[in-house]
Amino acid sequence: MKNERKKLSLLVVVIFVISILCSCGNEGLSVEITETGADAVVQGADDMDKASVGENGVLRLKSNHLMYFDYQSQKDYVICTRANCKHNDKSCSGWYGTYHGANGLAEYCGKLYCFLYNEDKHTLDLVRMERDGSKRKVVSEIKCGDNSPGSWSVYPSFNETYYTKGKVITILNWIYTSKDESEKDINTNQCIAIDLESGHITEITEREDKDVLCHIDAISEDHCIINLSGVTEEPLSDKEFYKKI
Repeated sequence: MKNERKKLSLLVVVIFVISILCSCGNEGLSVEITETGADAVVQGADDMDKASVGENGVLRLKSNHLMYFDYQSQKDYVICTRANCKHNDKSCSGWYGTYHGANGLAEYCGKLYCFLYNEDKHTLDLVRMERDGSKRKVVSEIKCGDNSPGSWSVYPSFNETYYTKGKVITILNWIYTSKDESEKDINTNQCIAIDLESGHITEITEREDKDVLCHIDAISEDHCIINLSGVTEEPLSDKEFYKKI
């Protein structure tokens, strides 16, 4: 009888410890993210090695979560303020569910922005939210395609992303899937800008029908240097560039 009680007590303790471990994890946001001005140039975080560094903390993408590291408390927080949230499904504002499913997380002009891949619609959504993760709204969406033969698809992956002058500038990875053996697959990059209010998409560079690598080498409030390799094209004049932006 005593052995049975000991076994029962041990079982209760084990269950209790497991429940604590399962309920513990990433802490919800309890600090304020500092607001930047409209003239700032803000780099977005990706899910590899780039973070978005602010005055009081760092925004980053980690283990399928939108995260904020606060300098003062020295803590990581999931960008979610929902009580008792487990941060493991779509009900959480700080969670995303797919590999390379988020890119460009940053705070700009008092709002958080991030590109999130929508599996149901096969779109790459530019999402705006409050600094605590609430009030998510899709500002613009890019149709990603379905990788069917003879079609173009956007592959969601980490890219350079910057916010300035009321726009986000980023690079899209396009993949053309060949119809048959007479064609070859194409992997090309394209630089675009999206207006953060209207959601209007401007093509800064064209999507080429050949392999092209595109990088944002430098950016300021008024200028952007874009490096293209694998394509022979006359560079845009300042007038042409600003007209496109």
